[in-house]
Amino acid sequence: MSNDRRDYMVRVGNVAVRRDCFTPHPEAQAIANVAATTHSFDCVQALRQQADDEQLLNAGIDADDTGEPDMLRDYLDRRAAVLNPTP
Repeated sequence: MSNDRRDYMVRVGNVAVRRDCFTPHPEAQAIANVAATTHSFDCVQALRQQADDEQLLNAGIDADDTGEPDMLRDYLDRRAAVLNPTP
């Protein structure tokens, strides 16, 4: 095995998955895609509420900010932190 196993596996929440087997959840990815393009903290909060209502916060997505698989909850938290009007 020439590649380091850590490069082959990625963490999505508390689960390690093979990078080549990860498929983002379609509805969660759609929410993440909107969050990636908004410049409004309130919009990200509304998207978080939508994801919570649809029970998608723990769904896997391809995170725009890291280029890695992630959980929608964690991505929205990071996006909100970037846009938060108060530190």
